[in-house]
Amino acid sequence: MTVREPAVTLTISRGIASDEIVLRWPASATGYILQNSSSLTPGATWATVPGNPVVDGSFLRLTQVIPDTGTTFYRLRK
Repeated sequence: MTVREPAVTLTISRGIASDEIVLRWPASATGYILQNSSSLTPGATWATVPGNPVVDGSFLRLTQVIPDTGTTFYRLRK
């Protein structure tokens, strides 16, 4: 019998500054790495997002500057 872990929700919202986003996920979701990519195509390259998340209540929070150009996708990977 395979036991699947429940899905972990990553939320993204605007930061205080107009050029920032805030990424949050449950602090109880241990062992996950935040990654980003400029593409969702098969074989896309995912990189670990730099920085250390801070505990914000029952969440981990990481603030990122919005890139000047292009699109950025985020995911949590275990």
